[in-house]
Amino acid sequence: MTNRITKESKIIELLKAGGHITTWDAIQKFRYTRLPHLIYKMRKQGYEFCEKSHPMPGGSRYIEWWLKENCQEILVGLTRCMSQGVNTNHTAYK
Repeated sequence: MTNRITKESKIIELLKAGGHITTWDAIQKFRYTRLPHLIYKMRKQGYEFCEKSHPMPGGSRYIEWWLKENCQEILVGLTRCMSQGVNTNHTAYK
């Protein structure tokens, strides 16, 4: 039996380590195009998520996900950035 490290397992480890992710992050960092499906599967396995919707020009939006256990820490950091006038799009505050 091999201990193959999959794209999904890398994303799960990122989230467990307190990270956050968007679909674009998953594509760029992991070449993974099915993030919403992975979030769905993880919810079915009992993981709980927080999510934030970010509006974009033209009326579209993107979603950013965190594990619920890390939500408070992430949102405090995001609020701090916003109060300091930092652009908090999905790549600016990593």
